[in-house]
Amino acid sequence: PISGLHRVNVSLDTLQADRFTAIARRGNLEGVQSGINAALTAGLTPVKINCVAMKGVNDDEAAAFAKWTLAEPVHVRFIELMPIRWNLDESVDLDASSVFRGPSLLAQPRGGAMLDDLQMRRMRIDSDLLKASIEAECGPLESATILTNGPARTFRLPGGKGTVGFISQISNDLCANCNRIRLTSDGFLRPCLMADGELDVRTPMRSGATDDNLAALFETVVRTKPERHYLAEGQKVLSRGMSAIGG
Repeated sequence: PISGLHRVNVSLDTLQADRFTAIARRGNLEGVQSGINAALTAGLTPVKINCVAMKGVNDDEAAAFAKWTLAEPVHVRFIELMPIRWNLDESVDLDASSVFRGPSLLAQPRGGAMLDDLQMRRMRIDSDLLKASIEAECGPLESATILTNGPARTFRLPGGKGTVGFISQISNDLCANCNRIRLTSDGFLRPCLMADGELDVRTPMRSGATDDNLAALFETVVRTKPERHYLAEGQKVLSRGMSAIGG
């Protein structure tokens, strides 16, 4: 481990500099790629690259991400766009039929209205379509497994140094194999990313809770982990968006 760190996850939705600016609205692609190279050089493993696939935005880059795994030991995971922030502000009208390639991509001012539930559902692309597009350009993907890959279905291009994974939480619900809970930046535990409900652990910690007390809180959260989510049936997550939940 490097200073106690064994592995890293990096969010990267595009390999094109102009798209990066439009999607992230801050930072730059070169800086992210430099960080990834530094993680590889330091020997952190696995280095996972999380790419949220969006119809009409970056779905044409799936093969490029997959080819990256031939040259470098990176583990790319394509994540289906999940409608976990329901914005009641209807002022933004983003029609998926005219979606955003090129410089105008997601061109809204920082702090402006975000995509709402319906818009995110329209922009979701099934993982099976991404897999098919990769295989059409790069050849067949072989089944592969890496430790810590959680709910991802993982594959490898023949001769690849890394892997290609798909987290298909809408089109191919993997809840039965999910081994995740999430700690928010303000000290709450969530048993499921895509369902409301969380438990405060910050207050007990600051009030002198023992390790056994805290372990009991974690156990409670694990025991209340829902069997599945119901996003495909129209469930809306109302309490927090990803920016408030954290990675």
